[in-house]
Amino acid sequence: AGLGYVERGLQVYGARAGITFQFTNRAIPGAPVVDGTVAKDFSAWLQQLGPGGVVAIAWGLQNDLRLGISDTRIVAALRTQIETALAHDDTVVVVTPPVTRASHAEDAASEPALIALEVGVARSFHSPQIVIADVFSVEKAYLAARHQTYLPYMADRWDPNTAGHVLAGNLLGRALAAHMPPS
Repeated sequence: AGLGYVERGLQVYGARAGITFQFTNRAIPGAPVVDGTVAKDFSAWLQQLGPGGVVAIAWGLQNDLRLGISDTRIVAALRTQIETALAHDDTVVVVTPPVTRASHAEDAASEPALIALEVGVARSFHSPQIVIADVFSVEKAYLAARHQTYLPYMADRWDPNTAGHVLAGNLLGRALAAHMPPS
């Protein structure tokens, strides 16, 4: 119920930084990174919002794994989105997905590898306009440090429940505060 972890994370960050966001959600549930609608409309979405914003690129990646999309295609799509947002003079926040049941089961090896590629693409730009918020790794460490499992935070195999969105949002907000201090 309520907001997803990205919007919650931006709210947590905004409260800490003393700023507010006008949040425009262009998420397409179930869409893979290489989704044709996103590729076709991404630049137009940025134009509608105007330059100088914060663009959060937050792909779940599990749809890509389920569909068997090649790493090469995923990396190319992510690179194009980051390049497009940077050319639009936006700050790009690359947000890794939260931990899910699939992260601990069928995707236990493949998801972390794909997330490492995602983070690698973002780092390859060597740009101060890119912030990497690795929610996945931070959440795994958070759960391990508290001897918790992912189960109380899951709605189904791929999606967090409200408590999962709250946890991931809080972790994202803290990560943003650490990387994007108020100016």
